[in-house]
Amino acid sequence: MGKKFDFIISGGGLVGCILASELSKLNFKCCIIEKNKFELSRKSNNINPLSLNYRSRIILEKLKLWNLLKSECNPISELTLKHFNNLSRVKFQSNDVNLRNLGYIFDRNFFQNTLRKNILDNKKITILDNTAVKDITHNKTNNNITLSQNDQRVSSKYVIVCDTSESSLVKFVCNDVEKINYNQTSLIISAEGTFTASSAVQHFTKYGVLALLPHSSKTASLVMTIKDEFLSEFIIDDSLNDQNIVRLFKNYSEKLSLKSLVGQYSMQTSRAKSLLRNNVILFGNSSHLIHTIGAQGYNLALRNVEAFIEYFSEKQIEDNNSLNKLVNKIDQDRHDVFDNIDFALSMFLNDSPISKLLSKSIITSLKLYPGLKNKFLKKIIGLEKYPYLSAETI
Repeated sequence: MGKKFDFIISGGGLVGCILASELSKLNFKCCIIEKNKFELSRKSNNINPLSLNYRSRIILEKLKLWNLLKSECNPISELTLKHFNNLSRVKFQSNDVNLRNLGYIFDRNFFQNTLRKNILDNKKITILDNTAVKDITHNKTNNNITLSQNDQRVSSKYVIVCDTSESSLVKFVCNDVEKINYNQTSLIISAEGTFTASSAVQHFTKYGVLALLPHSSKTASLVMTIKDEFLSEFIIDDSLNDQNIVRLFKNYSEKLSLKSLVGQYSMQTSRAKSLLRNNVILFGNSSHLIHTIGAQGYNLALRNVEAFIEYFSEKQIEDNNSLNKLVNKIDQDRHDVFDNIDFALSMFLNDSPISKLLSKSIITSLKLYPGLKNKFLKKIIGLEKYPYLSAETI
């Protein structure tokens, strides 16, 4: 049978670490299965950005993790959305909604290292690394897992899958996974220059979606999600075309220079059609890979974690129907995000005359009507219909 746990978590990344940490606070015995070595990453000169909105900060404060993380982030109080030309732009500021900041830019490696250190110091959590799930069987009370390393066995009532969409556990839960190929490639570039440290930019162009995420007044990440038909204009054989890239961002920084290519990802995404089978639950990247637009991925995951922890802290775990309700709630949040992404891409990245006219009218309406603009802003930062005024305000 092997060792028994309350929860087995497949994947020791950003989502798995927070889930294990919070479940252990509820006195559940947790086991993390990680296919790689579960260790702290070496400090890098190049930042891999992680964007969190204000709602995510509230969640991290609620989970008592914010104080561990806040020292190494760059607060963003201004966001500019631009569509093709200078006339089609709208600027959002935190004081529009009575907040100090709209969101925060982290170094992903720092964020994960902080969470992992928290796990390594936690005696209630067992880590099984350099191994993967080889097989899973289910009986009336448990899921029994056989690992690839020495056929080691572990079991638990609940298994949370938060590794990748290619995991064997994803196939166990859901055979129907929608694949979406956007025919785009995301480039993450480390840059230096003179930046407004508190101001982020998202610019929709004929080439794709551009984002400038400042880390300080001197450093920033450029995130370019480029249509594949234009990719050769910006990168050839892993070499960046500095001139063309700097030209696109020249209005947002003086003396802009590119340091290095931090990451390159094909925008081939996935959406699992179901999330639950025999108390095996898909979470994070295992349940979906979504487009980079709006940096929704980890913000969505944190909202799902919040709902999950609230559910198990309220001791509803013997009610199987209520578990289905929880998963339905998480799934509804996912589909709201999917709908927003699909709308934004079809509207703002479509260079047809009708789409350009409609998107321009949307931006004009946001500029003319403060109430509509603020409602849109609250949606971006995760505070629509959320009592955020009980949190930190000006």
